[in-house]
Amino acid sequence: MASNEYVIVSTSIEDSRLAGRALGWQIREGLSAGPDVVILFLSPHYEQQVFLHALKQTCRPDILIGCTSMGAFTSYVQGGDMASALAIRSHEMLFQATIARNAREDVAQAAEGLVASLSSADKHPTMQRTLLLFGSGEAGKLDALLSRLLRLTHGSHQLLGMYAGMNTRHHMAVLYETEALREGVVALEILSSRPIGLASFPAWSPVGAPMLVTKIRDNTVLSIDDVAPLSLYRRQAEAQGLAWNAANDEEIMRFLLNTPLGIDTGMGQHICMPCAYTLADGSVTFLEPVPLQGLVQFMRAPASVVVEATEKMTRSALQYMHGYEPGAALFFEGEGYRPQGTNDFRLELDAVQRALGSTPYGGCSTRGQYARVHGQYGAFQRHAPLICIFPR
Repeated sequence: MASNEYVIVSTSIEDSRLAGRALGWQIREGLSAGPDVVILFLSPHYEQQVFLHALKQTCRPDILIGCTSMGAFTSYVQGGDMASALAIRSHEMLFQATIARNAREDVAQAAEGLVASLSSADKHPTMQRTLLLFGSGEAGKLDALLSRLLRLTHGSHQLLGMYAGMNTRHHMAVLYETEALREGVVALEILSSRPIGLASFPAWSPVGAPMLVTKIRDNTVLSIDDVAPLSLYRRQAEAQGLAWNAANDEEIMRFLLNTPLGIDTGMGQHICMPCAYTLADGSVTFLEPVPLQGLVQFMRAPASVVVEATEKMTRSALQYMHGYEPGAALFFEGEGYRPQGTNDFRLELDAVQRALGSTPYGGCSTRGQYARVHGQYGAFQRHAPLICIFPR
């Protein structure tokens, strides 16, 4: 019997209870026994707790975690109103999950609570440690929590984390057993005797002239060059030959996600700041604080560059596995990073599969993600796609 068993499943059944059961039955049929862990990506249109109860009752996983997504996909299918999951049964990997419910109120306490739940280094000294985190709620707080986790773990863990996804009609949530929480962080620690390949590869580039942030309030930018940010986004859309329909919130949000604001670091690089939402006065709230008097530019990721970077990223993660065969993979991409055309996005997913060969993958679109690979303490990529490859 293989050391690890994986099954990647999906459903687009509209009824929440039936969809949860359908996913659970697929998992049961794909594994020799009950799963150790199910990692779930759920369209926010589902009744989340109904779905979770149905799934858990059907396949009875030891651990059930995940998040709402802006679009789920697998090697075989993609869609905005669907659910997908990776289920794992392993004879060599160890899993444990925990949740920080108070991340918004007390970041330090939440980080310390998560670290206290991790396995001690002397308990399994030869095993590789990977930490998978799903967060919802105030993005700046999650960013601070992740940074604190890096310090508290002293670089002992590979880290991949992401914001749960949402759209203009539904709120984001993290999923923990049969709970769906709009505020909190869920963590899954994975100990493995063989390496788990992790990589992230951004391909953003600035467009247009540099601009100055002239007025802010917390995470909200009130003016850039003394102009309401939404007006500048409209000008940028028109410069790209795109129509701007002020009455279409979905269309405007998609453009903003595909055109994040890049903060000039002064070292030839930009830190991307994806939009969270817009306000009636033309101001824009971002996932993280934008510095007052900071130089910014709009950022773009051309489809051809995204496809090439995605394949390179996947091959890089395979190299981190040091020759071990891959068994399954998780791929995460930011909604703003995704190529705008459906066909272009299919090319991006095809690039992942081309690098993986016959290895199946699943994943979802998020509001932003993070990665830290072993041996790269300072390489903490923000808002770039990432991939996590598990050994066969």
